[in-house]
Amino acid sequence: KVSIFVSDDFSGLTDVVNQFFPYSDHRLCWTHMKRNLRRKFSKREYSLLNKHLTFVKESLTKDEALGHWENFLKELSNLNPSLSKQYEKKSENYLAFIDYQQEIRKHIYTSNVVESVNAGLEMMRLELGGYFPSMRTLEINLFIQLSNLNDKWMRKPVAAFRANLYEMRQILNVKFGLEKFLD
Repeated sequence: KVSIFVSDDFSGLTDVVNQFFPYSDHRLCWTHMKRNLRRKFSKREYSLLNKHLTFVKESLTKDEALGHWENFLKELSNLNPSLSKQYEKKSENYLAFIDYQQEIRKHIYTSNVVESVNAGLEMMRLELGGYFPSMRTLEINLFIQLSNLNDKWMRKPVAAFRANLYEMRQILNVKFGLEKFLD
């Protein structure tokens, strides 16, 4: 069971996640959203939008976060109404993190972990002369990347998840109706 997916805003991906994992949250990457906004607007305009997004991310309650998100959408609508409508349609995905504890949010707002795996694969590809000679070679290199990441997490687990384990189990219980999760 997966509580939350964090991904880029690839066309059709939300539908796939909803189809195969209907009880899971699908969070769109906050970092990519901000990067896209930075490219589309002047420094002053982006600074104003980013201020609202920072308030959303740092909100202590769901209601507070929703209020700041509405302020962001209003400000964005003044600058680019069509883009504001696009973000409004995806509000649920951008705000999927607000049901999680404050300490955990900073770990689930971006898809950087996946991107680091991709970057590692890209480095391996370049070391092999610019391509993987076979599917088996790709699978082995992907296994190495994921094993290294798993080893890192096992050596130094994210303290926020351990500290909020009870709350995380409650979220899973509500989502999936399970009574007990194994450690």
